Amino acid sequence: MNVIVILLNLTVSILQTYDKNPILVLPQTMFFENSEDGRLQKEISKLIYNSHKNLVMCFRERKSFALAEEILGANVRKYLIPDTVTSMEYIGERKEKKTIAVFFKNDKETLCTLESQEQLIQNLKDKGYEVSSTTMFYDKQICSVDERERIIREKMEELASYELVITDAMHGMVLAAVSGTACIGVESITGKVGGVYEWLEDLPYVVYTEKITEILSLVENLEPFIKQHNVYKNLKVERYFQQLAELIEDMR
Repeated sequence: MNVIVILLNLTVSILQTYDKNPILVLPQTMFFENSEDGRLQKEISKLIYNSHKNLVMCFRERKSFALAEEILGANVRKYLIPDTVTSMEYIGERKEKKTIAVFFKNDKETLCTLESQEQLIQNLKDKGYEVSSTTMFYDKQICSVDERERIIREKMEELASYELVITDAMHGMVLAAVSGTACIGVESITGKVGGVYEWLEDLPYVVYTEKITEILSLVENLEPFIKQHNVYKNLKVERYFQQLAELIEDMR
């Protein structure tokens, strides 16, 4: 079972369990595969979401927001709000940048074949770049808030140590941006990388592509920002998080 389905099932379970409570769903992606299972998940979601009496849902890309407007009734309040990670600040160490990190998702979301990934890595090496690999996947149970913050901080510091990040992991792209690391975001099957990139498009050190074959030329375009500790300042998202804070306050 992929992550999208797991999160969908969790959301549905919460809405069913707390059907009389006010619920606010933080910015997320709404996506259903064009398959029998996907169509079934869509119908179940419509039924559960529309039956809740006090539901606020936030969506982090225009595509998800448009889908929500299409399938959810007027009783569900819907808002377009950036992914919450875009509100973060980088407060970690500034280490020497040494390698390019290339990592793609190992699930149904990726559009990049293993062969194309291997070819990209070889092409980068042929151009003289040192290439590393990492992941956004964390397979241990996390309990405390302090532990969660530590794990995120360590991942941000790791991403800040790279010259450049190339990934189809949406939060990998966003955390690289926040850490001031040049980044190429590559589209995934859900469309959320490109959708969330719209909140980052004013940052000159972050670019986006739908095609893995375009990456080498994009690396050349980003040369002025590679090895630099770029500064993350994203005025575009600020007013939306003020709106989100007001929505949360209204739910109390």
